[in-house]
Amino acid sequence: MLLQTIIDIAAKCGWSVTVSVIDIDCTAFDFRRRTRSGVPFCFCADMTGGNPATLLDEILSFIDAFQPSTFARQWCELSGAGDSLEARALAEMDDMRTEAWLLAVELSETIASPERRTPPWHIWN
Repeated sequence: MLLQTIIDIAAKCGWSVTVSVIDIDCTAFDFRRRTRSGVPFCFCADMTGGNPATLLDEILSFIDAFQPSTFARQWCELSGAGDSLEARALAEMDDMRTEAWLLAVELSETIASPERRTPPWHIWN
């Protein structure tokens, strides 16, 4: 039920998720979505010991390490877009960082309030 809750929260925040069980103690989450202009964007985070706080820590670590300006510049160089699209790419990468932050906030609120993980009453019937 925990994995489904995480997938549901991600979907609510606009992310699609692929879950891979690495071993009995580690589950990997591949979060994907598209930028406003349709460029695919993804990041991965692991949950260890079935503890969603470890997943949250990984997401926050990604957010802290992600530099939109560096990523936008590298993307423009690799795609051949050059400097002409760098400002738009920067705005989109900054949006992706914000979206990852909003995902982390939603997950954090769910972790802090376990009753939010309880299925709606109609699933029980």
